[in-house]
Amino acid sequence: MRTLIVIFLMVFTTKSYSNSIDILDLRKHFYAASINKSSADSFLLLMESVNINTDPVLLGYRGMAYMMQANYSINPFVKLRNFNAGKTIIEQAIQKNPWNIEIRFLRFCVQTNVPLILGYSGDINNDKLFITLQWKRLNDLDLKNRISKYMIDSKQCNELEKLNFK
Repeated sequence: MRTLIVIFLMVFTTKSYSNSIDILDLRKHFYAASINKSSADSFLLLMESVNINTDPVLLGYRGMAYMMQANYSINPFVKLRNFNAGKTIIEQAIQKNPWNIEIRFLRFCVQTNVPLILGYSGDINNDKLFITLQWKRLNDLDLKNRISKYMIDSKQCNELEKLNFK
């Protein structure tokens, strides 16, 4: 009986963080990470503690956590290592769920902000088209508002395209 209780407690009290993480909080951490290094460090720690195996969106945000580290790194080798790690993880997330607008939006954000010399800009137009077509069907109002703001402010969208996000 005692063994059964111990097993029960282990199974039901050690649920993975991915099952309990609030996506709105995750997005807040992500956007805070773009403001300063200490927030980026906290975001990376958070994402390293998340079980990403069950949710490609969490995997995408883990990739973004590495991208943020690349943004704040001074050493060019560390910067490139973090960038490549983040790129690989984001691409894995997209392979797991290519129809997820949030993951495609994350990649669009990265590709529209990294230097062209890094060679990570090949999906900008495809992602922009995908986001534009899927945005109106999106039920998540927080994500819809974040995408709208970004796309309206983006230099990648012309005035006609920006009208789709208003």
